[in-house]
Amino acid sequence: VLILNAEDKTYCPATGVNTINGDYSLEGDIIKFAEGAMTQMMGDSVSMVVEGGLVHALYAAHTATLEDGTLIIKDAEGKTLLTLFKK
Repeated sequence: VLILNAEDKTYCPATGVNTINGDYSLEGDIIKFAEGAMTQMMGDSVSMVVEGGLVHALYAAHTATLEDGTLIIKDAEGKTLLTLFKK
């Protein structure tokens, strides 16, 4: 789950263990997630790996496009980092 608040340009992903709150910018299809405040709880090893991947994907994000209701976030090289579906 990734909540993007377009009004105040903030994001809040559900990482599975910790919570993050930060700011993002979107100009055209260029998206940048600023490093946010994050809680520092520990979870099981699998959850921590998933969380680390999500956090890395957010901070490596470069473009965001909406295709048929699906948000696709890619890095600067065009590699898909996240594919998010509206719930």
